[in-house]
Amino acid sequence: MNQLLSISITFILWQAYANYEGKIEGNFYRLLNGRTTKNLHGLYLINRSIVYTIIISFDLFFCWDSEMWMVCKWAQTVFILSIYPAVFNFWHNGAYFSTQNDLLPTLYVKRWKADSDTSEAKHNTPWKQRLEDFILGCVFFVGSIINVLINR
Repeated sequence: MNQLLSISITFILWQAYANYEGKIEGNFYRLLNGRTTKNLHGLYLINRSIVYTIIISFDLFFCWDSEMWMVCKWAQTVFILSIYPAVFNFWHNGAYFSTQNDLLPTLYVKRWKADSDTSEAKHNTPWKQRLEDFILGCVFFVGSIINVLINR
């Protein structure tokens, strides 16, 4: 039961963090009001890595504490490599574009479904790919849950 609870909690926490960060960045860049600044994406990567490590450490604690460590280790590997990155952009970019639109209605009029062609990020994910990645992440999440249930 600990594995199921851990996987579910960390999945929800990661998505909530991605949404929160999108809103924060949306507000930050709107406050800049078009002024240029250093490319802060390296800083964002460090921040995300720290939060990611904390969340994963919490998750892995329950795996190391369980009798089924090998099963949980496999599930966690799938979870870490597939689920977290897949769902992050969906929530982060959606919240970012919606926040920007809330502050300036002529910007990103498609809101959650908007795409950016002005971002300084090294990789911009279009709406359709964000949605596909999110669905894939959810499928892997359900697969991880099933894996833990089957191997009890």
